[in-house]
Amino acid sequence: MSWLGSLNPLRAFSGYFERHPWHRRLLILAPILLLLALLNPVIGSVDKLLALVGKVLEPLINTGVGRGILLVLLLLLICVLVYTFARERVLNVLRRHALSMHLQATEALLRGEHDRARKGFARVLRWGRWIDLSKGPVSAYGSLSIDARLKTARIRLSEDDVRRARAELARIPRAALSKRLAFSYAELNARVFAGHPDHLPDSVLRVLDDSHKAWPQHVGIGELYADVLLQHGDGARAAEVLTETMRRTSKGQAPRVAERLARLHADLARTALHSGDLALAGKNVDRPLRLFESEEARLLKADVHLAKGNADAALAVLSDLATPAAKERLGALLRHEAAPLTPRVLLSRVPRRDSLVVLAEWYLENGEIRRAARALEVCLRSGPPSPRVLALLALARLSQRAPEAANAALERALTTLSARGAP
Repeated sequence: MSWLGSLNPLRAFSGYFERHPWHRRLLILAPILLLLALLNPVIGSVDKLLALVGKVLEPLINTGVGRGILLVLLLLLICVLVYTFARERVLNVLRRHALSMHLQATEALLRGEHDRARKGFARVLRWGRWIDLSKGPVSAYGSLSIDARLKTARIRLSEDDVRRARAELARIPRAALSKRLAFSYAELNARVFAGHPDHLPDSVLRVLDDSHKAWPQHVGIGELYADVLLQHGDGARAAEVLTETMRRTSKGQAPRVAERLARLHADLARTALHSGDLALAGKNVDRPLRLFESEEARLLKADVHLAKGNADAALAVLSDLATPAAKERLGALLRHEAAPLTPRVLLSRVPRRDSLVVLAEWYLENGEIRRAARALEVCLRSGPPSPRVLALLALARLSQRAPEAANAALERALTTLSARGAP
């Protein structure tokens, strides 16, 4: 009745009829049925039709077999009506149930309950054989069937069952992968290739290289590719892969890759230092400090300077560190033959108690007992007593043939240890 415009008496109910089109159709059909009911011939025809239906159904109703046939026909009619008018609603209910099972299995996977998670994903896959689990209310999560297979493959890989993981990935249609699922598929496929015993090393490297070129921002693929390259002794290429991954990945993942890359450069610098390639060691030791500054990298830089005979540069690096490893490097500077460090320079460049302890140990090694004792006494006066300093002082007193002073220093060291709660 849109042609009536503002004169339409049902204009106030237009929104309701748009939401319920069958009610609008019944409203249109009602006057027609009323008109037909007033017509006697029509009523007679309807009466004859009902009588004919009754005659047909009467023998069926009177027998058990007939009633069974009628029941089957009624159920079929209900199924047809449900399939015609409520099919999507029923399918959406089943999809929501499958989503619930999928989320429960994912929760079990996050908790480390792999058996329970695997059984849950298997149930989701059985439902996926009969229902399309990529439509309806679950479409926002992607295809549940594909995601269940990917998570099952991930569980197999965590259990070192590479063959079954590969079989799960082989059942996934590549064309049906969304971007998020393709991201996970690429990582798992790379891990399967890297861990499968039947694959040749060259083919593994080729697949990993292709995966990295296709997904350079994927941290898992980049780290896996770098690990395989390190196994083949190509540390430089591994560093290039991690560098590209760090540039292309998200801001949240970049610090993790930077830390891994810093450790890799530190390992490369350490290897070059042991092999005597000081130029390569110096090139690699600066990169970790720019990426992820750590005590290990700074100590390694000091080692490179020591190997080059640059005591001043090594001392500049160690002056900001107050760790046992830094103390060892300071002692190494004092013992360095190519560029020896004098006690005066050490105390002027590193004016700390640690320097006094290092000097005392060096004096004891060189038989200068008096200077060692003097350095330890100054160290004790400059701060709280340290068991290590007291033990060194006791050793110095014994060397000076003063057993009573040595015993007093040891007793004081034991008292300090007991006060700190040491056993």
